[in-house]
Order: sequence, then C-alpha cells, then structure tokens
Amino acid sequence: MKKVSLFLFILICGITKVEAQKKISYKNLMPKSLKEFRFGMPLEKFQAEHPQWKPTDDMSFRIVFEIPNPVPGIKELTLYFDADGEKPLYELIIEFSEKSKKETFVSKKYGQPNNGREWKWNLPDGLKSRAWTFDNTIVVTVLYPGTEHGE
Repeated sequence: MKKVSLFLFILICGITKVEAQKKISYKNLMPKSLKEFRFGMPLEKFQAEHPQWKPTDDMSFRIVFEIPNPVPGIKELTLYFDADGEKPLYELIIEFSEKSKKETFVSKKYGQPNNGREWKWNLPDGLKSRAWTFDNTIVVTVLYPGTEHGE
C-alpha cells in the first residue's frame, strides 16, 4: 500500500509540475515594455496605430515588420503578421541589446524549457504558444490556425 501511495503522489506531483509549465498568460509571453504589440492584433489595427512603420518583407504567407530600438534594452523587434484573413500578429522575434537581458527575462517569465530546448504552453483561450532562444534573441509564436506555425 505504501508503494502505491508513493507512486500516486509522485505521479500527481509530476502531472501538476508539467501542467504548471505549460500554462502561461499572453502578457507573460513578452516583456512588459512591448505590451502594445498584442498577439492576434490585426494588421490593419497595427498599421493604423503605427503608420510610421512599413513592412520590410511581404511574402506570400506573412507580412514582416522590423523595428529598430523599439524600447530601451531591445535592439530590434521583428513582427510577423499572417497574410490571410484578419492578418493577425502571430510571431515576435525579440533581439535584446545584451544576452544577459534575454537570460534574465527567460529565467523570470519562462523558467526551464519544457520541450527539449524550447518552451511550449497552452494559453487560456485554448490556443498554444511556443518559444525558443538563440544568441540575444527570443522567438515567441502563437499557433493560430492557418498561420505559418498553426495547427
């Protein structure tokens, strides 16, 4: 009986820990200083709010904006909007000015990777999100159906 109880305790703790790692809110996906860039924001709304920024690349499946120095501590922000439908913002590539700033953000907001070398979460609205890092950069994407990474 003790072995069964111990097994169930370990199993429940393991499931709870995995589930806690997979849930995240939209506001915790990116630094607070970038809160004006909201996942799911339609391209039309973004362009109305930021007419000074023009697309740097217009591919058949996405529209790309590269914004140098959008806020202190971030060297460049790249936004990917889908090219179809309402054209939602589905991916952010955040290049920090220093690797230590990226590491601090990742440690505080994401914790340890839960999917190999990347993070994978279930969002409150039922969608999923993924993130991965390299150098000074974090790539964060929401898997909207019909988008590049969508399911």
